[in-house]
Amino acid sequence: MPDSIQPELKGPAIGLIVIGGLNALMGVMVLLSGLFRIIIGDSSPPITDDAERLGYVIATAACYGAGALSLFVSPVIIAGGVAMLRSRSLALARSAAILAMIPITSGCCLGGIPVGIWALQSLRKFAIARP
Repeated sequence: MPDSIQPELKGPAIGLIVIGGLNALMGVMVLLSGLFRIIIGDSSPPITDDAERLGYVIATAACYGAGALSLFVSPVIIAGGVAMLRSRSLALARSAAILAMIPITSGCCLGGIPVGIWALQSLRKFAIARP
């Protein structure tokens, strides 16, 4: 492997690992907030309108579902970053970069989008330059 390529993969690989860690942290925080909400109770006034209640239930389920999904996807993003750092399993690294860019699977999509694009571009250059 050429020495000029490995340092090029190091930055986006570390970025994927950091994004995966932030996703896991955000997923845990979202799920813990739901647990605290159940334990402490909701102090807001009861909802009497059926449409408003339905919207509340759907939004709550979507929020906690996205938090759980982010928590379950974050190990894949971290593993892809580690694989990229070690120049192994380009498919896993590409999958991790794509998952980091999807807002539903990545609670940290504002950081995941640029890091994912950077990782995909670096992997593309690595695949072209690799014998």
